[in-house]
Amino acid sequence: MTWGAALSGQSLDIKVRTDSTQSMATATPWEACPALISKEGTNKIDLRGVSSVSPVGHRYIQFRADLSTDDDTKTPALTTCTVNYSFGAQSPPLATASGSLTFSSHYLYYPNQRIVYEHGAVIQSQKEGGFMLREPPITIVNESGSLSLTISLVNLTGAHYSYSGSTTKSVASTFKSYKVIAVGLQYPKLRINLTTGYPSVWSTWFTRKFQDAGCDASFYRINSTATMMELDLEKGVTLYLEETEVEVRV
Repeated sequence: MTWGAALSGQSLDIKVRTDSTQSMATATPWEACPALISKEGTNKIDLRGVSSVSPVGHRYIQFRADLSTDDDTKTPALTTCTVNYSFGAQSPPLATASGSLTFSSHYLYYPNQRIVYEHGAVIQSQKEGGFMLREPPITIVNESGSLSLTISLVNLTGAHYSYSGSTTKSVASTFKSYKVIAVGLQYPKLRINLTTGYPSVWSTWFTRKFQDAGCDASFYRINSTATMMELDLEKGVTLYLEETEVEVRV
């Protein structure tokens, strides 16, 4: 998006939002859209970084200019505005996060036990099965049939490392970045793919969470393979999505 501003020492803010419907009925409310503060002259921004704009899945786009002045002899002006909004037929993912930490033990009373951190969750498993020790940062809310989903992605970066032995090793983490990807963006359909060695644990957890939220099987569909769990939301969802990048080292 590119726009021109003649500020005369005053201020001009731009807000942009997208939706899947022409009425914009389910778009982010204007008051919740981030304000893009103008500088004098030409302004340019990549809309993929605006939380009220979906990089995929939406068809309609709106912008609004908010002009303000504290001097009635000076008026800011929006001189030009160009908006380009498009994506391919095969929609790219909204966001991707990866990385895991695995601890394996060979204790007499806990043979072949594993404790795994992946996708923000901690899973404990043995040959007989597994369960969540700590739930992922995912919240499902059903308000009178309207589904909202809040996801805090944690992207682990760093070199691959493995160690075995009797000495102690510690894992250190360093915060790298944080960004908000979606704030109340509405999607008629949404798919979540989890690559995991524990698809049954994730399937059980999601099924329980949907049931706790009062959602029957018409709201979602879960498919699993040996290495993946796929979740399809079929009746529309309001998405709140953020991503934190953390560097991990041993």
